[in-house]
Amino acid sequence: MLISHIFSSILFRKIGCHRVILVSLILSAVSTTAIPFLLSSGHNAIIGIRVIQGIAFGPVFNFIGKNAVAWASLKEQLWFLCTCISALIVS
Repeated sequence: MLISHIFSSILFRKIGCHRVILVSLILSAVSTTAIPFLLSSGHNAIIGIRVIQGIAFGPVFNFIGKNAVAWASLKEQLWFLCTCISALIVS
């Protein structure tokens, strides 16, 4: 997931954040849907699909930070970030 932050930052600048998030959401949905079908394939398949999910989830934190800067004032940015990250932790 940490490695995908670097690539997502570069892609955010080149093609825009909404397109990157769209691709990562599709990748996350496909990999989550594939888990029940790969349960009988063994541990390596599950580990591989979890790595793909981590890569797909990496751009989310960059997206949250980019939106916090664009939408909130400096005083409200901390509250916005805490709310978003706590929602991710609870879910």
